[in-house]
Amino acid sequence: MQQSPLFKFLLLANAIGAAYGFIFYYGQQLLTTNPLLWVFVPDCPLYAFLFALALILLSEKTKAGWFYFLVFVGAVKYGFWTMFVLANYSYYYFTPELSLMYGVLFISHLVLFAEPLVLLGRISVKRETLALAIFWFLLNDWVDYSLGTHPPVPAAKIPEIFTLTVLMTFIFSLASYWLVKRFEEKEEPKATRK
Repeated sequence: MQQSPLFKFLLLANAIGAAYGFIFYYGQQLLTTNPLLWVFVPDCPLYAFLFALALILLSEKTKAGWFYFLVFVGAVKYGFWTMFVLANYSYYYFTPELSLMYGVLFISHLVLFAEPLVLLGRISVKRETLALAIFWFLLNDWVDYSLGTHPPVPAAKIPEIFTLTVLMTFIFSLASYWLVKRFEEKEEPKATRK
């Protein structure tokens, strides 16, 4: 996959998405947030950047199963979360002056949601890593909605969005674990034949 057109496309798309998110979408929020909490602010750009890094590490055959799994879950969760929130609260996001920007963001987050599928069969995961993922993303959810590091959302819907976000942490962590393990098992016979 290292030199394939897909590899190059995903690397470039994630680098551009991460840069746009860090600078333009979350730039002002980062400037007004305690630097100790910065890691919790730009969820989607962070996982776009980490996905690009994961591709590079995989191309170098670096073993880091826990990292790849956190990236897998993060990309799936935040990609889906963004599409869901944009669609469910479209009255808030798709105003005439913002509809083009959020339309592009919706499509880019569809890519963020789907792209971890290229990792299947290339990564492995342990049960402890599932626990780590659930802990990490629940911590992120708590910081977002208790300390105010969440992205712009309708203020009246924050309790509802928090509940949905926590549910997504469990659903996407467990589903990702099941999917990665399923592809691991399919790859095992090939490994044992060598």
